[in-house]
Amino acid sequence: MEDGFAKQEQELPDRFDAFKSNVTSQQEEKISKSVILDNSKNANEDKEIDTRKNNMIIYRVPEVTASSADERNEADLVYVTDYWRMFFR
Repeated sequence: MEDGFAKQEQELPDRFDAFKSNVTSQQEEKISKSVILDNSKNANEDKEIDTRKNNMIIYRVPEVTASSADERNEADLVYVTDYWRMFFR
């Protein structure tokens, strides 16, 4: 029994080093994944900002209740055109 305990005691530093390296590699992997995820989120946010950069909000334009998207887009275009004619002649 004492021999077994002495053997385990001698193996303990090696086992601890193996555990420590395993934990360190897992932490590094999680950090790298986190950095990659953050970078992709930032890239997506930058792309979203660029796509909305020239958007314009026009108030007091009635909302179209047409059933199809094409009809709504066409009606929105008519409202925007009328808006521009009214204020920017």
